[in-house]
Amino acid sequence: MFIVGDEVKWIELGGEEDSGWVTRVIPDREKAWIIHPDGTFKEVAFGDLHLVAPFPASSRAVAAICVQSIGSDPNFDTTVNLDETELQKEQKSFIESMRRSMPMSREMFVEHLGRLIDLQRVFDQIMNLEEEIEVLNRPDKNVNWLNQQRRENENTIENLNEDIRELRADKSELEEKVAQLESMNAKFVGSYKQFLEQKELLVNTSQKLDDQKKMLERQLADQKALTAKLTETGGNQEAFIAALSTQKSDLQREYEDTKSLFREEIRRRENCDIKIANLEKTNADLLSQLEVMVSANRELQQGFREWRIQNQDIFAQLKNLSSRKVPNLSSGDGGVAGTLGA
Repeated sequence: MFIVGDEVKWIELGGEEDSGWVTRVIPDREKAWIIHPDGTFKEVAFGDLHLVAPFPASSRAVAAICVQSIGSDPNFDTTVNLDETELQKEQKSFIESMRRSMPMSREMFVEHLGRLIDLQRVFDQIMNLEEEIEVLNRPDKNVNWLNQQRRENENTIENLNEDIRELRADKSELEEKVAQLESMNAKFVGSYKQFLEQKELLVNTSQKLDDQKKMLERQLADQKALTAKLTETGGNQEAFIAALSTQKSDLQREYEDTKSLFREEIRRRENCDIKIANLEKTNADLLSQLEVMVSANRELQQGFREWRIQNQDIFAQLKNLSSRKVPNLSSGDGGVAGTLGA
């Protein structure tokens, strides 16, 4: 199945062939309307069509509106009201300029469609940039999460420091108890066994406290390292956000430059079209003048040939007259001489 905007080539059984672009598809009849670069239309069956180049997916909508807007044939009504479409103002102006330029050569038609694709890509990039800008304008969830993690780690570190202080206080109390027990051991030999049991208990407790202290110190070091890493990550995120803001400004500036260059290019091309029309008119006037001069030159050559013929006739007549006068003069002189002799 063909899509409106596809470039196709059609070949009929009689040998007639041409290429154009699909403007309408009629599935129930298995036929399609084809527009040619000169603005003419033709209804061709699917079996006689061959796909040359499909339009890019992102530009198919504007391509369909374009090929349905530029043709004019009373037997093929494909006109689209551009004011009722959702196209951008620049795209509507471009399609209007193509409509005014019809008919055109195939190369120029392909070039205009390529510019239409580039124009759609520009608007797609603008839309993507606007979406990225909208995302960038929202609060950064990563930064909020990192700040929350940092606060939780700081609270955990404070709690661990409090536990260490409490354990140190307990250790001091237990060491005092050990000293008291050792003093009692010196005083009360009878309770030596009980003292040893209490001492063993205290030693085990002290060992556990030391192990807990070491574990808490390791956890504190890990939490400090994690806090430093999270702080560094937060700084990198802030730098990335600043870089994105700078990139946004650069892209906005490039967008403005692109719009101004595009307007200037359209204005320059319109001026070129006007100049080309004027030059074609001047060329037609010069050709007509050249034809007049060629005709006048032919008439002058004809008159020159007639003048040469007349001139030759005059010379021939003069020559005849000269040859006639010479004998008459000779006979006259003889008569005079005879008279004188007599």
